[in-house]
Amino acid sequence: MTSKSVHTRLSAILMCAAIAACSVGEDTQSQFHDFTKESGQKASFSFVMSDSACVYAVDLMARFIKGQGPESVTADIIIVSPSGITGTETVTLPSDYSGISRYLRENPSEKRIDIAGTTSYYDIRWQYRSGIIPQESGTWTMNVSFRDSTGSITGAGIIVTSGGQMTPNDDID
Repeated sequence: MTSKSVHTRLSAILMCAAIAACSVGEDTQSQFHDFTKESGQKASFSFVMSDSACVYAVDLMARFIKGQGPESVTADIIIVSPSGITGTETVTLPSDYSGISRYLRENPSEKRIDIAGTTSYYDIRWQYRSGIIPQESGTWTMNVSFRDSTGSITGAGIIVTSGGQMTPNDDID
C-alpha cells in the first residue's frame, strides 16, 4: 500500500470520527412538571448524556405565583448516574421577581439566571451546572425537591443542552 493510499484512508477514518462526534450545533432536552397535591413540591427528570465528546449544561426552572414568591428558595437535589451512583446537594437560589428583574436590567449580559412572566405567574431559570463532560454515557436522573413553606412554587423543570466539543482546555473532573 502506498503512503498516499494510507493517507487517504486515514483521512477518511478521521472524517467519519469527526462526523460521529458531538455535533457543532446545540441540542436541547427540556421537561417541566406541574406540582400536584400528590407530588408535593418534588419532581423527577430523566435525561440522556450519551456523548463523552460533548459538553453539557443543566439549568433548573421553577414557576412561581406572581406576588407570592419568596426572596430565595432552597432545593434538595439528587443526581443518579446511569450505573446508579448517587450524588446529593442542597442549593439556595434567588427567587424574588422584583430583585431578579432589577439585577437583569443592571446586568443585561448575565446568562446564569433568567426570568419571564405573565400577569399571574413567573418562571425563573437558573444555571445549575455547565461544562459537564459525562463520565458515564446513558440516561441520568435528577430528583428535585423544593423547600417552600409559602406554597408559591407551582412547578419545576430542567433544560439540558449539549453542544460543542471538548477542547484540550476543558476540565475533566
